[in-house]
Amino acid sequence: MSPWLDNVLVQSAVIPFVVALIAGLALRRAAAPWAGLGLPLGFAAAAYFIAGFQFLPLTSTRKILLAAAGAVVVAVVLDTLARDRRVRLWLPALAAAAVALWVLWPVVTRTEGAAALAAMLLPALGYTAWLIAGTDTLESRPVRSVVAVLMLAVGTGVSALLGATALMGQLGGAVAAAVGAYLLIFLWRGEFAPGRTLTLPATLLCALLGIAAVHFARLPWYSLAPLTLIPLLVRLPVPQGRNHFIPIVLAALYTLPAAAAAILITLAVAGAPPI
Repeated sequence: MSPWLDNVLVQSAVIPFVVALIAGLALRRAAAPWAGLGLPLGFAAAAYFIAGFQFLPLTSTRKILLAAAGAVVVAVVLDTLARDRRVRLWLPALAAAAVALWVLWPVVTRTEGAAALAAMLLPALGYTAWLIAGTDTLESRPVRSVVAVLMLAVGTGVSALLGATALMGQLGGAVAAAVGAYLLIFLWRGEFAPGRTLTLPATLLCALLGIAAVHFARLPWYSLAPLTLIPLLVRLPVPQGRNHFIPIVLAALYTLPAAAAAILITLAVAGAPPI
């Protein structure tokens, strides 16, 4: 592998951004869910260089990568086949909570006592389901959904870098870079509907990276608390019109404090990043 491809910033920012940008531009005229495939393609390219595609033995990080791949399949099925709104809303959230349980299973098996198990599991599963449901209900408002996922990725990625491992931080950064490419396309070419193939895997990655950083590393659980506000803050009113710059900026300004709060809390507790 060339030294250029070994560069951390290239792997976690340049590669996912470029791949997602090219794929997003090529697919933006396609109907959902195909228009959002640039996100999983960009993240997959980054994940290949960051962590590789070896999945055995199954570590928590490898489970997260497999879950993201599965989320793409679920997103395609929901956007093309599911017609019942209740199914489209609750199925992703419940499935995401089940995936979170799978990722955290080693911790579950080591936890003794029903009260301790509930105190560990309920916040993690609730956090995952809440983020999935919160972003999924923004499906009809692409600008808001993309901004929300971007801020989740920024807050999660930087917090994981500071409070957990460089690997988790890189993966979170790759999500942010790929989502950022779509935001650039919105500014450049106008708004379109990328569908759940963007929001579902991206949000699931952020949620799972966050809870894994808490339970397998040293990220304080309360660092994630501000991120739960992002799906609410992004719903604050923005002007409607053909110009997408102002809605994007306002949505970013609404949600940036929550992402910044998560990062600052982690920085205060964990200190400098482990790199």
